[in-house]
Amino acid sequence: MLWWRGFSQNSVQQHRWRERLQRYHARLVSEQLNYAEPGMTERDDVPRGYRRTLRRERLGNGEPNFRQAWAALSAGHMHRGSGLGLYPDQGALDSGSTFLSYAAWGPLALLNPCRVITVFEEPLRAGITYGTLPGHVLRGEEEFVVELETGGTVWLTTTTVSKPAAIYARLCAPLTRWAQAYVATRFARALQAAVHAEAENHHE
Repeated sequence: MLWWRGFSQNSVQQHRWRERLQRYHARLVSEQLNYAEPGMTERDDVPRGYRRTLRRERLGNGEPNFRQAWAALSAGHMHRGSGLGLYPDQGALDSGSTFLSYAAWGPLALLNPCRVITVFEEPLRAGITYGTLPGHVLRGEEEFVVELETGGTVWLTTTTVSKPAAIYARLCAPLTRWAQAYVATRFARALQAAVHAEAENHHE
């Protein structure tokens, strides 16, 4: 959903912007997912009209890197570190929580409302799955799993099952797919940066 933020981003405009986000977020809490097939990322089959993509990126090595990557993912640093705004901008992404991610270009902002569907944390694997809400440019789910392999390598696996929801996303389907891939790469880079920053802090 495209929103007008205004050209000036002084303290007054920023306050108004946050008030709008707060009101919108409050309405979304009672909304249902904008698709009828929850759990798509866990299934082998893909519902008709949807597209599955799978990406795997190396984040680091060893258990400390695994813990750092999961802490960054569960706290929303993946979104913030990729250049996206996040509302609420504090707190963990808990199961059932509703959040807004948005990209801003000058006076415009593209808002994408989501709900966290599942969160799991195991000794060697941890992940988050969220689904799209009405107003999102897409319909579907995205799952992010951080995994520590036996050899010590830490991986981020991103599974997306989605299709365009907004008219402009359907009309520009190739551009929409490119944007999804671009954002997924930015997410991985953000987690890599979080892991490396934490490692450097421990070395100081």
